Amino acid sequence: MDNSGTRCSQKYIVKSAPPHRLDNERAILKTLGHQSGVRRLVDDIQNPPLLVLQYYDDNLLNCCRTKSVEGRELKTVAKTVLQALAALHNQGLVHTDVKPDNIFINYSDNPKRISEVALGDFGDTCHVGPNPDPNEDGHIIGAGIFRSPEAILNLRWGRQRTSGPLVLLSSA
Repeated sequence: MDNSGTRCSQKYIVKSAPPHRLDNERAILKTLGHQSGVRRLVDDIQNPPLLVLQYYDDNLLNCCRTKSVEGRELKTVAKTVLQALAALHNQGLVHTDVKPDNIFINYSDNPKRISEVALGDFGDTCHVGPNPDPNEDGHIIGAGIFRSPEAILNLRWGRQRTSGPLVLLSSA
């Protein structure tokens, strides 16, 4: 029910995962707040540990399997995801698992058209400081099929020593 006592019908996603992943995702989503292009944390349940997340109609992987996505829509998806990644990178965070099934979409009244896009699944997001240890081994990141070349080669990644932007290659 809403504040006026009117019954409301909304859908949510209830997410369960290993505790360390939920803790990480919770912290990241609270850090980002209501950042545009990021799947919103609606509630946080402690016992049992669960996250209640904003519902989306579909993910980009399923959408592309069943519908033709037009150039204009692809630009919107790319721009939104890049803005979400920029917000993460500004906080010194790296998503590590950007892939089509972690990009969530809502359809407009015309079910073939995308009206809203958000990046989700921040459970493996990690912090990268400005001066990473040069002797530190790389981290296995992302799903194998979408893993970038530097991740496949287990190379060190992070901020450049020149304090430049966060750098990760993409094999997409």
